Amino acid sequence: MVLHGRIGSALVLVGVLLVGGSGANAQDEPSRQTEETQGRRQMIERRLRELAERLQAANERGDHAEAARLYAEALGHGAPHEIALVHLCLAKLYEHQLADPMQAQAHAAFTAPAEGFEKHDKRRARLVVRCAKKGLSIS
Repeated sequence: MVLHGRIGSALVLVGVLLVGGSGANAQDEPSRQTEETQGRRQMIERRLRELAERLQAANERGDHAEAARLYAEALGHGAPHEIALVHLCLAKLYEHQLADPMQAQAHAAFTAPAEGFEKHDKRRARLVVRCAKKGLSIS
């Protein structure tokens, strides 16, 4: 995965969602899909392509708040490991660019499948410390 600045590439990430077979019926063989299912799949793919273009534009502008909003929109699409990638991008974006450790912590809770347990545990521990330094408590 190429990273946004150093954080995450929206285009590559959404491409993973597209190529990786996101959508409720993505694992069905094309010959077995109904026209309705194929239509839904095409709609999801169009929507994700549009999302990728908007994310790329936000990244190029350095509009981190918009990038976070668009990543959050991508959470509704994809398989669990793909969604973990989106959560990882959001956790990094909130931690490093938006300086919001509470939001970073909320997304970091779901990143283990994308980054492995060792990095996941380190991220969570670091965010607990950052929250404490800001006087925020994690429940």
